[in-house]
Amino acid sequence: MARPKKDRLIPPAENVITVLRMRNGLTQQQLADACGLTVIDVGKMERKDYKLQLCKLQTLAAFFRISLDTIVHDRLDLALANLRAPCEVDQDTKLKLRSMQLKRLDTGLHGEDLVFKQERQKLAGTPYANAVDLHYAFDASFGFDLLSFTPEGELLYIEVKSTSDSRNVPFFMSAAEKSFMEFCATTGRHYELHRIYNIDNQPKRVIYTLEELRHFTFVPNEYLVKKENNK
Repeated sequence: MARPKKDRLIPPAENVITVLRMRNGLTQQQLADACGLTVIDVGKMERKDYKLQLCKLQTLAAFFRISLDTIVHDRLDLALANLRAPCEVDQDTKLKLRSMQLKRLDTGLHGEDLVFKQERQKLAGTPYANAVDLHYAFDASFGFDLLSFTPEGELLYIEVKSTSDSRNVPFFMSAAEKSFMEFCATTGRHYELHRIYNIDNQPKRVIYTLEELRHFTFVPNEYLVKKENNK
């Protein structure tokens, strides 16, 4: 049985195991449990790492009712040619996706509310405690979440990024948010990014200034695609 070259790159959407796993609505852990394998085994198979016992590959082939060669040679055409029913997303999966979306939204709202309260507490005893405004979080075009103030009464723009994970987990920033941050940096305005982490247990906050944000790496993640006129 010939093995593919190690330098052969297979996009995830063309990997037989990945495609069949996704079609069945399974995570790597669920597939591993169903086949008596480990999630590490499944991950290696999907990365085309065949430093595994042959019996593990055979187990997976049997689970999906395909031949061993179909897996080894990534014959996606053979794996999909004889499917007897169209792909369906079951109701449980739809509900799970909806729950994940709502969880992300709730995490964001919770973090923004925490910072709002912390800013008012910071400004307690000053004329600005009641001037802190959270409405900007509900209009993405502004590029920040909270309008606050320094203790001296100077405007302070705050962006809030919340997570249930640790403080160093990467987060996303929109083009509008990044543009406004850069505007504040070039015009000398007060700006802070408040990172709320461990939000589901004991929420903690770390504050990054513009100077500290200079040392962060901003990786393009999404593109706005427009059709050119007359083409």
